Amino acid sequence: MRKPPAVLLAALMLAAPSPAQAVPEPVAIASPGPEAGWQEPRDLADAVRRLAAAREALARTNQVKLRYTEAQLRDFVARGVVPNARYMVRLVYGEARVDAPMGFPREGGRLPLWVTTFDQLEPADSDPEAITRVLGIPYDATQAFTLLVIKDLGADEARRPALICPTLAALGNLASQDLATPYVTSADLADAMAPGYQAPYRDLMAAFYQRGFKEYLQDDVERFIADEARLREPAAAKRFRARLRVHVQYGASDLFRGDGITQLTGSAGRQVGVMELFVLDPAPKPIGSYEGRGQLVRIRCAPLPRTAPIAFKDPT
Repeated sequence: MRKPPAVLLAALMLAAPSPAQAVPEPVAIASPGPEAGWQEPRDLADAVRRLAAAREALARTNQVKLRYTEAQLRDFVARGVVPNARYMVRLVYGEARVDAPMGFPREGGRLPLWVTTFDQLEPADSDPEAITRVLGIPYDATQAFTLLVIKDLGADEARRPALICPTLAALGNLASQDLATPYVTSADLADAMAPGYQAPYRDLMAAFYQRGFKEYLQDDVERFIADEARLREPAAAKRFRARLRVHVQYGASDLFRGDGITQLTGSAGRQVGVMELFVLDPAPKPIGSYEGRGQLVRIRCAPLPRTAPIAFKDPT
């Protein structure tokens, strides 16, 4: 996941749906509630205390014992189950100002958010290296991060968004309904989100970024398509445009795995991080609004000193 741009231009928003147009809601997936052996935080203050305790443990042991095995995560994805979904966490770049939303709103003012559950990220505490590696984000020691701990996601109870586990199929189905225009059809979007296009799109975007282009600048997109030999055929260019539309509008970048689970980066042993979740919030509010309702707390992610790589462990 690359750092999102501060401004998303109208590059890929041709014939965008108006805010008044009906937009399909993500289909909610079941949550069985707290499982045996893990207790939900009593409140946000308790969540902060528990992260502090996890930080002390990480500083002492240099180990992160993740809550679920890969087999358990894949079972959750297959069954459409999100354990312990009441408390969520989201990592954001920078300081997370109270007057800003939790992310970057897209067409119609809707806000796409990539989150995971508190229980999965709790062992990584607030150490930015541990968190970014678990979330599959390239770690940059010069980049500041803020961790948002969120209770009952959605400031407007009447329009509280549903969650989906963003597999290729689930996100592709949502995009086909939600992002279609006369220029990028539902069929184009479904084709762009097919499993076989994952690797070609990743290769194309590597060349795109190598040339210094920005995915949210229309001129850059057009220059790349005109110059790239692999996109000379109209069908290839159309497929690329459709996949880039999902990239820009939903944040499903070239690093998106599509299996509902993050890649654990820089680990010689375990290779998967956590079950990721996607929210398309139709009525986003500023962070301060969530804080005022007692639904969110911000934690600055301060790196821990270390002399050896973090060891990521399966639960025992």
